[in-house]
Amino acid sequence: MTPQHSYRLLFPFLLMLLVGCGGGPPEAPSPLPPSASDLDLLGLIRLCNTAEMVRNLEDQINYQQRPWGSGEEWSTETHIRHKKKQWLFFNKDKVLVALVTSYPLGLNLEPYPVLRGTLSQLTPAREFFTNLDSLISETHSDTIKLYRTGDEKTTTQYLVRQNDDGEQDLMVAVIVLDPYETLLDGAQPEFLSPIKPVDNEPKTQHFLASQQFARGEIALFESCPGKKPDIAIDAYSLAIKFGLGDAKQVAEAHHRLGLALRDEGKLTEAREAIEESLTIQPYSPHVLNSLGIVLIQLKKPSQAITTFEKAITLQPNYARARFNLAQAYEQTNPRRAIDEYETYLALVQHIPEESTRAALAKDRLEKLK
Repeated sequence: MTPQHSYRLLFPFLLMLLVGCGGGPPEAPSPLPPSASDLDLLGLIRLCNTAEMVRNLEDQINYQQRPWGSGEEWSTETHIRHKKKQWLFFNKDKVLVALVTSYPLGLNLEPYPVLRGTLSQLTPAREFFTNLDSLISETHSDTIKLYRTGDEKTTTQYLVRQNDDGEQDLMVAVIVLDPYETLLDGAQPEFLSPIKPVDNEPKTQHFLASQQFARGEIALFESCPGKKPDIAIDAYSLAIKFGLGDAKQVAEAHHRLGLALRDEGKLTEAREAIEESLTIQPYSPHVLNSLGIVLIQLKKPSQAITTFEKAITLQPNYARARFNLAQAYEQTNPRRAIDEYETYLALVQHIPEESTRAALAKDRLEKLK
């Protein structure tokens, strides 16, 4: 789950009252919120399954299919025990990136104490008073709360209706790979309406671009097992072609494209893509750091040193850039390399994720002194 993902309010008949932030107790070392649940939403399938795998696992289910931008949307409806709708969303590569489950009449959460316990520990991301005549056939006003939780790579949204007596009904649940979350809001009218609306409108260029950017993210950063730089290159190139919303997004797409090209060993093209990012956002320390790494690989250490120094001038506590600068200085200025390694170690002494790199820095210090 990526905390910085934002939401777009997508149905006008809800009045937003509160925007909150989720998260566990301040003293908890893990940034992940509580997520335990005794409600099985996925069944046999899992995110990252291919469309073929889903067909084989659920060959008894008749899915209706329609385009979803460059991917596909599969939907089905059942009336066993509860009226339930499900939507499966596949990207261009036929990979399952999200599953949405809707209970148009509400699923009473009384039989699910573990999920209720989890929800009680979460702060709603959004909270609404509603005119439920637009949603369900009831006359009294309830509260709708959208909760967010998840793990390192996925986000789960629960849209819960609560009445004055405290009874909770689940209306919609969304399980989604993090990069796709902004494209799938649990409060979309399509998921809430008892009668599925017909949506024949083509997706906007911005939607198509955002979809491709998300596709690039899961390929480059292994949201699904295995890094796939070739897919990432295609996806980020398409995102740039379709057109993203603002300059910062465009710059980051060029940067990510450069990272994918670097992973493919296409260093000259990687340099060009990252430099294009810097023409749009010239004062980005993390992009400068990426450029410095590529310059090292291109055997241009003096240019790399200049680039790393720009990065730490903009962000003096940028530990990774300090480490890279130290490595670059080892052959030409050992004294400066020692200083940078020591600064790096001071910056990361309480960061477990840097333990491997920190051990390498200590080893290099011993050999340089």
